[in-house]
Amino acid sequence: MMSGETTFRLGLCQMNTVADESTNIAAIQQSLGYFAADGCDMALFPEYAFCLGGRAAMRAAAREDGAWRELLGRFCREAGMAALFGGVVLRDGDKLYDRAYVMDEQGALLGCYDKMHLFPFRPEHPEAMIETEFFTPGLALPRPVLYRGWRIGLSICFDLRFPELYVAQWPCDLLVVRRLLPLTQGGRIGRCCCAHGRLKTRAGWQAWGRAASMRRRAWNSMAIRRFTTPGAYPSRKCLTTGR
Repeated sequence: MMSGETTFRLGLCQMNTVADESTNIAAIQQSLGYFAADGCDMALFPEYAFCLGGRAAMRAAAREDGAWRELLGRFCREAGMAALFGGVVLRDGDKLYDRAYVMDEQGALLGCYDKMHLFPFRPEHPEAMIETEFFTPGLALPRPVLYRGWRIGLSICFDLRFPELYVAQWPCDLLVVRRLLPLTQGGRIGRCCCAHGRLKTRAGWQAWGRAASMRRRAWNSMAIRRFTTPGAYPSRKCLTTGR
């Protein structure tokens, strides 16, 4: 990545998020500690990192803006590093939003974004959370976050299919995508077609990610959910750039 002569280490965390929030929080805090010890500048967590379950569990995990800022800020202060979280379930009056938060190492808010493009997938389970019915779509385009000389563009999962969102944030050094669904999907989700009629496959997601990078001449990093044993699976990527 090109950003002056700086090196930026981004910690990418895969998680198998469950409905029990305390289990997910323990995994998040453990990952933050791992990334901090490894010298990362920022950690990136996937969509629904704090809770993924049916409608009742997701609604119970919702917090208002002030509560999310306090909680996420405390995690970052304790670990001494910046992080990108979410989307998380934000409660605003009688509405729920899928919001991403970016916090610095002091726990201060750098930026936030409410997911605009909700995924129109309809699971068959009667208690399943359907994004387009559960959440209210965001109305404001995201603004890039400036951190340590890097302009970081924000997006969440299905946003990747809408290039105008990235155009609106240009120029950026890094585009980040927090995703729920893994790059390779099996079972019924793997056969589900998205709104544009194309299967969500590893090749498809990589193609969209590369296209966003090439159009905007920026690096693109994704943090996704992992369908294995509950917990977190931290990895890291060293990114060196110069303009």
